[in-house]
Amino acid sequence: MLFTVLFVAVIALALATTVGVLVYQQAARNALKPVFDTQDFSQQLTPVESKTDLFWNVLVHTDASSAEEGRGAIVDLALVCVDPDNVTLSFLWIPVNTRVYIDGVGYSKIEDAFADAHEEGIIAAVKKLADVDIAHYIEVNDAGLSRLESQLAPLPVDVATASKEALVGAICRRLFGSSSEQMSARVDSFTACVATDASSDEVTQTFRALHGINVDTSCYQETMPSTLEDIGGVQYSICSTDSWNTMVSRVSSGMSPVATPSEVDTNKVTRENCTVAVWNGVGVSGVANDCTNELKKLGWKVISTGNANQFVYDETFVVFKDTDDEAAARLLAADLGQGRVVRSYARYSYEGNLLVVIGKDYKPY
Repeated sequence: MLFTVLFVAVIALALATTVGVLVYQQAARNALKPVFDTQDFSQQLTPVESKTDLFWNVLVHTDASSAEEGRGAIVDLALVCVDPDNVTLSFLWIPVNTRVYIDGVGYSKIEDAFADAHEEGIIAAVKKLADVDIAHYIEVNDAGLSRLESQLAPLPVDVATASKEALVGAICRRLFGSSSEQMSARVDSFTACVATDASSDEVTQTFRALHGINVDTSCYQETMPSTLEDIGGVQYSICSTDSWNTMVSRVSSGMSPVATPSEVDTNKVTRENCTVAVWNGVGVSGVANDCTNELKKLGWKVISTGNANQFVYDETFVVFKDTDDEAAARLLAADLGQGRVVRSYARYSYEGNLLVVIGKDYKPY
């Protein structure tokens, strides 16, 4: 009888210890991640409708050493675009002292939007600054970033001295350059260290879309064009609006934030020697012919006009097959004044160098 009692006591103690360790480990993990003021800020976010649609995110890095110490202050702020169709990732870094108008506060530094209303405040400020819809919000504090760096070690940079651009590039290589078998572990590492409204399925979908990305050529990092100005004894970064709008517009169109060497050489493209197919992707009668006539007036050689398999295109695309034709595709999009440039990757079957798929956003309609 005494042996039975002792055995039961030992088992109970072991179970209690195991449960305690698990609870402690979970609490420790949770302490890494900031806790949102409210889970109900979804009204500020715009859901992604298609797996191939590009989408914008707000990324915030704070100096908080744990969730228990509060949210901390913003160290780094970025507007991040994920483009699954082109397999590109763009980080547009926004100086935290950027001068913006904050509702209820007035003109102030954009970091004050976070100090005033955390995730809701900074999402609203970035949306107003960039004039884009935001799909997701991501926040990482110093503790979470340190944990992520540790889990992805060894990183190919000196974490202590690397610039944020070099560190982000190194992290992206580890997150998206892993094998398919490692992807689940990478997703777990990411979600354990950051706070985000995105579900685990949405994070996994993004990781799959960016799996194998060439960080050197397809992960862009640029800083918002700005000038420093002293106003009332306070130094602000003043957004260079035209350059910033161009940068955001380029990324929204599937391009790099700034012109690439191949784009600079578009003057070498001969329009009349580049063959183009035009598809009606919206079902509006005559729209393909209208576009064809416009292209011919501009000097392009249109060899076929027809309908897409489905009239489901909200956005106009300019498609190219070979990298040698990318500069021509960008020139054609510039001539039209619209159209997102994408590579075919055998998704589109057409004759010629380029394909224009007309979407609902085509300017005559």
